[in-house]
Amino acid sequence: TVGVHKPFIRAIEKILSEPGLSIGKVVILVGGPDWPTSVLAGVLRLSVFQCLLGTVPIILYIIPLTCTGSFYLKASAGELWSSMGDFMFTLTAAMTLILYALIWWTVQGTMEKYSEALTRPMEQYVDLDWMDHKSNEALIRCKIEWADVPGCL
Repeated sequence: TVGVHKPFIRAIEKILSEPGLSIGKVVILVGGPDWPTSVLAGVLRLSVFQCLLGTVPIILYIIPLTCTGSFYLKASAGELWSSMGDFMFTLTAAMTLILYALIWWTVQGTMEKYSEALTRPMEQYVDLDWMDHKSNEALIRCKIEWADVPGCL
């Protein structure tokens, strides 16, 4: 499962389902991995228009990323192009780190603010909670310690 019943995903759902565009919503849509974020938005039945609008700022990330490749392609024409490629690569890497940090900050803030609501079991997720419980019980019962392994192996 995607984990729609787990507090982390429920926090993301809470952020993404807020009306309008917030910083948290935009950084998740722009900075999150595109395929999983899009699939999660569909699974959570979020507004397609809001999600598309929230991804528009991705152009600010795409420009330096594209310039990186373009400048490296022209690196043989002079040192300036190679230096510009290095700069754009560094800028893109810094933007990635900043986006990831903002995602974690936003999700953590939401989890702290709405902790009780996000961790409360919900009737619609009873089957998923049961599957998790069965899986955890199977792991506990099938656990093998080194002390249980015969010495000859």
